[in-house]
Amino acid sequence: MVNSNKHIRHWEISGTKCSLNQYDFIWADIPAERLKAVRSLETMDIRNLQDSLAQECPIKAWPYGMPTVVNPYVVILGMSPGVSPASGDSDYNTRPAYELPAGGVPHPRWYYADSRGYWDKVRYLCGRFLKAIDPNFRETQAFSLSGHMNLSTGASGRASDVTVQRELADWVVRAISGGLRPRYVVGLGLTSALRKSDVQTALSNLGTSPVDFTKPDRVRPFHGYQKTSLAYREWDFTRPDGGMLTFVSWPQHPGRAPFTNRQIWEESVSEYCRTISAS
Repeated sequence: MVNSNKHIRHWEISGTKCSLNQYDFIWADIPAERLKAVRSLETMDIRNLQDSLAQECPIKAWPYGMPTVVNPYVVILGMSPGVSPASGDSDYNTRPAYELPAGGVPHPRWYYADSRGYWDKVRYLCGRFLKAIDPNFRETQAFSLSGHMNLSTGASGRASDVTVQRELADWVVRAISGGLRPRYVVGLGLTSALRKSDVQTALSNLGTSPVDFTKPDRVRPFHGYQKTSLAYREWDFTRPDGGMLTFVSWPQHPGRAPFTNRQIWEESVSEYCRTISAS
């Protein structure tokens, strides 16, 4: 069991003309309210949010492979950017900083087309996720409330081979919980990583209370594939601002069997979305 209280910091938004009430709506539990609120901000307000998010980042500007918006409703969390760059992507080797989080529109790197279709599956997940909460949401609206973060910037195709950069991992999780403030964090490929003490310590910063990663709050079997036992595992957290955050460990990484089969991947998304649309 890990106590995260000592790791929590307060993310301050300073130098803005926006009222606190307007900022409260930016992190509302209702996606449409989040989107409307962030789209009503002035350019300077967005810049203040960006500066606040990046101020303690151990990497200059924003880490490679982590496109997000300033107030995502759902954040995908992985171990690393992976090893399947798009054809001709010279940035894969140099790993330059990404643009700061976007406000009210999808991040400019959100439409990355990797060679193994990972990002297609991520976009499918986020699009369906938001639509399950609000059936009126269009794809662009959903992507305007979506983000992807990683615990490392290294290149690895297997989560077990990733060396967690502790300073970066701690910052990533604190930035998610205290800065981005999503309602959901979906962990992809983190099942085995959750057994590691350094990953547990980093992820404990998702909330303000102790957490036992061996005891999820809920386990939901994935019924769409019967050849092996797969399940969604959920932990509930209270963010530093008092809002709720649910961490979902997905049954399997989209690049691993059986989710290499696009139909089975989409069924895993549909099955989980039915649980949140009914809640």
